[in-house]
Amino acid sequence: MARLFDIVRELSGQAAAISIPRPYIKFCEGNHTHAAVLSQLVFWSSTKADGEWFYKSNDELGTELCLTTDQVRYAVRQLKKRLGDVIQSRVKKANGVPTTHYQINGDRLVELLFPATEQNSQMDSVILPNGNGNITESNREDYQNHGTGNITDSINRSKPYTNKQISNAPSKLDADERQPVFKFILNDKSLFPLYAEDVQALEGLYPAVDVHQQCRNMIGWLASNPRRRKTKSGIERFINSWLAKEQDRGYVLPAAAQPASKPKPDQRTQLKNKVRELEMEINNENQALLRAMDWGATQESIDSSKRRIAEMSRQRQQLLDELGGRNGQ
Repeated sequence: MARLFDIVRELSGQAAAISIPRPYIKFCEGNHTHAAVLSQLVFWSSTKADGEWFYKSNDELGTELCLTTDQVRYAVRQLKKRLGDVIQSRVKKANGVPTTHYQINGDRLVELLFPATEQNSQMDSVILPNGNGNITESNREDYQNHGTGNITDSINRSKPYTNKQISNAPSKLDADERQPVFKFILNDKSLFPLYAEDVQALEGLYPAVDVHQQCRNMIGWLASNPRRRKTKSGIERFINSWLAKEQDRGYVLPAAAQPASKPKPDQRTQLKNKVRELEMEINNENQALLRAMDWGATQESIDSSKRRIAEMSRQRQQLLDELGGRNGQ
């Protein structure tokens, strides 16, 4: 019974509901997935002052909205095409890990959501949530509740919610438009797509590497080593580790693509790169551990993941100690 109550408690309250304001759905022409991602990005922008950048990974957005990482990545790409310079993104480091940062032009977004001919009437009648499903005090009196009479009844639902606002898979039209640059075969023989924007982000992180050629090398390696192919949760770590090693080697771009000769990284730079690589691997392993615990993995696999994290943390500390010693010389 205690386990049953835990399940009931998990399905109760505001955290169990995903609300999408109607203006977002209308703007996205009925695509609830795109509207949900836009709504969530706008909400997280409220945690920063106007005009400031905020970061949110595709994995985190997917977890919050019950979407896959591919769905979030594709939705963001389509929203940027639709909104132009309203949503800007760039890959920067957050807590030592490359993470997508966003900046939203609120004034321009309002102009697009509420065109001039409709702005006055719609802004007067539309009630936007404050990000977590609550109705703000200023709008509480004007809110027309169609439930049982209590405002919370329209937010918290213990009965099954049959209005599926978010689809678990992109439409056929969306799928046909997706054209990945590279496809990596996984251990279950499915394919992991890498899109143009992903390649650009990797080129920014590893400027000394010919990312396109190395991706082709990785595809060939995976094809030749079927027993060592990666899982869906481990392929991104594999790609980053491969490129980081090439970066440490001071890989030389082809003459046609080489902008200027760069000196080989000195020992301090190589140590810093190794520290960054370990931090990325530790972060990826931590995420994999959390997913394993959520999915009810065996205690053996959980302990194995913890040992890997401890070992990588030990190696990182050794590198930091060595780096500190060189700094003092």
